[in-house]
Amino acid sequence: MPPMSEGFGDRIEDYTELEFLGRGGFGDVYKARCLNTGIDVAIKKINIKLMQDHGMIGRVREEVAIHSKLRHPSILKFYTSFKDAKYVYIVLELCPYGDLQRFLKKHYVQRLSENEAARIIKQVAEGLLYLHDRNMVHRDISPSNLLLTAEMQVKIADFGLAKLMKPNQNNMTMCGTPNYIAPEVATKSSHGPKADLWSLGCLLYTLLVGKAPFDSGGVRSTLALIAKGYYNLPSYLSDSAKDLISRLLQKEPHHRIELRDILKHPFITSIEKKYQEKMLMSRALSRDRMADSGLGKTMSSVDRMVRGRSRSEERASMLPSSYNPLAPHFTVRSDPVTDRNNCQNNFAYQNKRNDYSHEQTSIRSGIPPSRSRVFSRTSHTSVDDINCQRNDKQKYREQAGDYLKDQDVNVKLQTPPLNSKRLLPTRHRTKNVILTILDNGEVCLEFIKRKNNNMERIGEVCRISSDGLQIILYKLRESREIDDKPPPLPAHGADIYSYENLPSRHHRKYVYAARFVNLVKAKTPKITLYNERAKIHYMENGPRPDCEVHFYNGIKVTCVDNIIKITDLVGNSYREGEILGELEEFYEHYKKCYQHCLCLEASLHTLESATEESCFPVIIGRRPLSAGNFSSLQGKENVLRVINSPQTINNSPVMPSFDYSVMSGVTLKSKRTTSNRSIQYDYKKEYIPGIGNGIQLPNGDIKIEYEDGSTLTVFPKSQGNEILYERNNGMISKYSTNQHKKLQIPYEVQKKLRRDLPEVISHFVQSSHRNIR
Repeated sequence: MPPMSEGFGDRIEDYTELEFLGRGGFGDVYKARCLNTGIDVAIKKINIKLMQDHGMIGRVREEVAIHSKLRHPSILKFYTSFKDAKYVYIVLELCPYGDLQRFLKKHYVQRLSENEAARIIKQVAEGLLYLHDRNMVHRDISPSNLLLTAEMQVKIADFGLAKLMKPNQNNMTMCGTPNYIAPEVATKSSHGPKADLWSLGCLLYTLLVGKAPFDSGGVRSTLALIAKGYYNLPSYLSDSAKDLISRLLQKEPHHRIELRDILKHPFITSIEKKYQEKMLMSRALSRDRMADSGLGKTMSSVDRMVRGRSRSEERASMLPSSYNPLAPHFTVRSDPVTDRNNCQNNFAYQNKRNDYSHEQTSIRSGIPPSRSRVFSRTSHTSVDDINCQRNDKQKYREQAGDYLKDQDVNVKLQTPPLNSKRLLPTRHRTKNVILTILDNGEVCLEFIKRKNNNMERIGEVCRISSDGLQIILYKLRESREIDDKPPPLPAHGADIYSYENLPSRHHRKYVYAARFVNLVKAKTPKITLYNERAKIHYMENGPRPDCEVHFYNGIKVTCVDNIIKITDLVGNSYREGEILGELEEFYEHYKKCYQHCLCLEASLHTLESATEESCFPVIIGRRPLSAGNFSSLQGKENVLRVINSPQTINNSPVMPSFDYSVMSGVTLKSKRTTSNRSIQYDYKKEYIPGIGNGIQLPNGDIKIEYEDGSTLTVFPKSQGNEILYERNNGMISKYSTNQHKKLQIPYEVQKKLRRDLPEVISHFVQSSHRNIR
């Protein structure tokens, strides 16, 4: 291979200075163009006098000596170096996108996806492996020393602290960027190549979390935290990410994962597998196109098998993984004993189902190169699959963090992983449990203990990640009073399990949480569709999800658990097959709406797969200005009686998001006996200025339809004294006045009950008096 300096000038006059790039401790960096080759380069211009004053001449010489010998795709190219009377010039490869730290700050609000982070870590690990094989230690791996080329390849740069070491030699010098310094360096102990692995772990943590694991705002406090080896590991990270971080951030250097094993770790191999699957899919699609054009008809059955498999795997790889920056943390200590022989039993489920990617696409949308090239260089190092060998039962129990019974090891959960993605925060209480979906999607169960004086307190908590794959259980040493949010993680720690290794004694808790999530999904719109006649809510509990169609005149059609009901204005419900002739038009329109939503869902899922951007929840259309004018129904005698009912003449009601109350006075009418009977609307409705519409139904319910779109329904004592509050964003909450008010009834609902309900009842009373006169 010709020397790297071939063609590059050895005088500054051989270069044209184009742009100032940055400033270091002893000089500046410029973008320049080599007049001999026409190649744009970066020139590091170091002031000789400053070097002499600070005794740095020897270090610069060592940097040049080390860097000039390196040739690897993950290491910044060294072209040549020379000097004049004032400066030393180092000519390097130009990386247009600068260092990784500035790039992330500019293009990412918080952090990278796991897939993108894995690509970066893989390239850095390959570069470090090249260095370590040559007895070189970098000692300053950090985002500011990783540069990005025009092709978005990662390059290790800045060998100012690099050290050429003899075999088995250790160094004692404290050096590096504080947030990425290894404990042995921070404590000025002897250190070697393993120090780079600690820095790599800090880098991975920073990419996935958005901040360094030991960052405290001050150098001394940061170094103190590093020396102790404590860090917080967010629960939203996948098991593979957490495992790799924990194996890199081992306090004892000899307990850290081997550099070669990093490239075999599931967190890294998953991106290679995904890349190969995409290549298979691309080739299969090409063959399909050839077959369609009359070519390639001699493809073997093996090709067809590969094509079919790649499609199914591609679909599996598109399953989403949820994450959230606000997810709770649990404290981890860098402990060599428990992590040293980690068998990674938790990955069995994820390797089949999860692509470890938590995709974000801002890096692709804001950068000039084509998105297919972003962090996508293929590896120069062969990657072998890890055959995860199970340890004996005792070691398995230690990894799980608890001494489990024998049956706990083998029994698997019979319910699929829950997924609270896109669900709004909500809180619900039963007799013994308080169930909460937090802002980050985490599902929390608080178990109520009753003391001798009948005081209710929280004694145990179960937290489940939004993707259902991580479970945190902890008991409170001192039970707490019921509050409006779950108790935080205790200082003494918690038991942490994956979906795969959750002990069977905790299965009922998980199943209970999954049922709660499914109930919330059944009331959470995935698609909200407006057309000329109705507002449609197509829910999250697919496949074949629940659906509610609210016609602007007050008729409602619902599908719950595949059972279709239509409810008229007075609360009478009719099942499918028992619908009155006057309501058949609405039933037919419901079926068209449901089919429309199915098609919309399929199309948007296809768009999600193509763009890797979420499309749900989605609102399509808007309510017409004159919602009661249905030209398609004009002239139909049996429908006009409904349209011209008292509810549609004046003050057309604001459409509630959805209604899940089941009136006690509802009776199922038979079409055979009532098909020729007109519907009678016996209800009271009053418009109250500043509030909205007040409705009193025949069964005694009071319903207030607010001008902002929210709805409040109060049931009488005969129906349990319950309150139904529907927010204008589509979320519904059910409360009981017989339960703990602080927990059950939020302040905004209490305010409406105190202020608005008496006003509405007063209007109904006054209206009755007017009718008597």
